[in-house]
Amino acid sequence: MKLGMPILYEFNSIKENVKLANELNLDFIELNLNFGYCRKEIKNSKQLLNDLKDTNLELTLHFYDEADFGSYDEVVNAYIKLLKYYLSKAKKLNIKLLNIHLNEGPIVTIGGEKNYIYEKEFDNYIIRLINNLKKVKKICDKYNVGLVIENIVIPKYLVNTYKRLKEELEVEIKKELEEAKVNHEKTLKSIEEERLQGIKKNDEIFN
Repeated sequence: MKLGMPILYEFNSIKENVKLANELNLDFIELNLNFGYCRKEIKNSKQLLNDLKDTNLELTLHFYDEADFGSYDEVVNAYIKLLKYYLSKAKKLNIKLLNIHLNEGPIVTIGGEKNYIYEKEFDNYIIRLINNLKKVKKICDKYNVGLVIENIVIPKYLVNTYKRLKEELEVEIKKELEEAKVNHEKTLKSIEEERLQGIKKNDEIFN
């Protein structure tokens, strides 16, 4: 088990957070792109690396709260561009995890009651979300960063969203296992064929 801390609202630099985390003997700090000073220091990581030099602290990264990967292409593409940019800038920092939220999306309030557009258009929303999260996962894999999805408040339709995402993940895992099995069987078959060819050649030499 590892214990860490988020970037604190009370501070104005990552260095202050590093100092506190080190004093508390924590394992990691969650950098947060919602804070301007975090974005600035990630872009210019030389000072941050220097601040971390004499510590054993690891770093994770919290993406923009308002990032909505279930939205429409023009919106999602902008956030994917930002994701690529900050992960490339943070490469030297050896970020371990990227933390994102499932966004509630557009809300229409009628008679004081919240109505979620994504709930009304769930079938289209979930297809967009799954496809876009696959893109996000691919980018994270490129930088060896794990992807974590979290929420604080969960509308009813987001419960179904989590269920669908879990189903999709299980399908992907099953697919990867089947591909690994096929590749393993091909390798064994290739080794067997080479062995048989070697035996045949030896038979020809000695006969």
